[in-house]
Amino acid sequence: MRLSKRRRGHGVMFDLTPMIDVVFQLIIFFMTVSQATTADLEAVDLPQLAGAGEAAERDLVVNVTADGKLIIGGAAATPADVEARAKELAARKGGGERLVVALRVDRATTAGAVNPVVAALKRAGVPRGRIAVEPAAGGQPAGGD
Repeated sequence: MRLSKRRRGHGVMFDLTPMIDVVFQLIIFFMTVSQATTADLEAVDLPQLAGAGEAAERDLVVNVTADGKLIIGGAAATPADVEARAKELAARKGGGERLVVALRVDRATTAGAVNPVVAALKRAGVPRGRIAVEPAAGGQPAGGD
């Protein structure tokens, strides 16, 4: 009896095309999301605080510029707009207490520009919010706005 020295191939091959397609779709998704997350951040000179860091989750970002103008999502707004937007988001999230609001207030702004925003959020049922700050020079990030 003579045995063949030639090995037979099993014919199993892996097609990596679907996996490559998924990887490219994920890359495009994360590039798009990273652009969208910075769209509502206006150029404001934030106050500095040691131990501060960037907050990961926020549902509504309200920017208050140095001259007291309100900006939400790149568009000018009023306290009434802030209240309406907060009520809409709170309804979707199941209540104002679940809504995460970040106030990005320029350090040159007076309290007179910020107080109507806080009052509007209170009327919308939002019990608390976060005030964004920049990490102070030499400070270690500790999380939170």
